Amino acid sequence: MTTWRRVTARPVDLAGVSLPAGAQLLLMLMGSGSDPDVFTEPERMCPSRSNIRHHLAFGVGRHRCPGASLARTEAAVALRVAARTLPHVRPLAEGAEPPMLGLLSFRAPARVAVA
Repeated sequence: MTTWRRVTARPVDLAGVSLPAGAQLLLMLMGSGSDPDVFTEPERMCPSRSNIRHHLAFGVGRHRCPGASLARTEAAVALRVAARTLPHVRPLAEGAEPPMLGLLSFRAPARVAVA
C-alpha cells in the first residue's frame, strides 16, 4: 500500500475529526485519482481527464514533489518509446496477482509478464 507520513502544521478538522498541531498522519494513497466526488468513472485509469491533477499523488504546497513534472515527462517518453518499439506487446493473463514491491511510499509489480 502506498503511503506518506505527514505531521499537521496547525490544528485542523479533517472529515469531521479534529487533529491538533503536530498530529502524526499516515496518508493512504492507493485511491489517488479515484475519488468519485472529483472524477467521473473513478475506477478507470484515464490520463487524459481535464482534472487529472486534482489529486495528491505528487503532493501539494510545500510538500509538492519537485520532480513531479520530470516524472510525468519521463513516463510519457518511456510509454511512447515502448509503444513504438513494441507495437504488438500485450500483457499475459496470469492466474494470480504478481508479487508486488511493497515499500512504505511506493508500490509496483515486481514483474510484468508480456507476450
